[in-house]
Amino acid sequence: LGLDLALRNQRVVGTAATVAILLLLAAMTWLRNEVWTSRVRMWEDVTAKSPAKARGFYNLGLACGDRSPPAMRAFREAVKLGHGSLSVQCLMEHRVARWGSFDDVRGDIRLLLDAGENQWAEIYLQDIRHDLGDDPRIVFEEARNYALWGAFSEAEECLGWAIELGFDDRTALLAEPAFRKLRHRPRFRQLVSKLE
Repeated sequence: LGLDLALRNQRVVGTAATVAILLLLAAMTWLRNEVWTSRVRMWEDVTAKSPAKARGFYNLGLACGDRSPPAMRAFREAVKLGHGSLSVQCLMEHRVARWGSFDDVRGDIRLLLDAGENQWAEIYLQDIRHDLGDDPRIVFEEARNYALWGAFSEAEECLGWAIELGFDDRTALLAEPAFRKLRHRPRFRQLVSKLE
């Protein structure tokens, strides 16, 4: 009788433990399935679990959609983590989704320059200029980048063009650190004199 009761108790405990484990696994499955309710949640989960991988942030930006600050943050993070073609791909999506200001363009270009992607920064800037037309601020930014790259003749050419388009901020021109090495050049001094 004692052995029979012990076996019966063991079955009850075993059944209870099995039911508890199944309930726990069902709850975990249900919680995990919540991640799949939207693309944004799924990619947020990916970036939380793999914060050092650019591709997850790139896909999160795409999932967030155009004109949203979360998309911009995701694309910028992808650029910081990525390199080469992924950086450009991110910035092209970022440009399409842009809701911000000229400072965003400057920030994007600085991200690429900081990553050592000078060629991609130039491509990005040309693409922005193509989309925005003849905005003197964009042309000024192009001149600044040429100066940073050491292409001084190209920088002066872009500065001349920016001035023709209406750039008139002499203070910004003289305060820009990228133009320090140009200040001794006659063409640069001639351009500055046009702003007086």
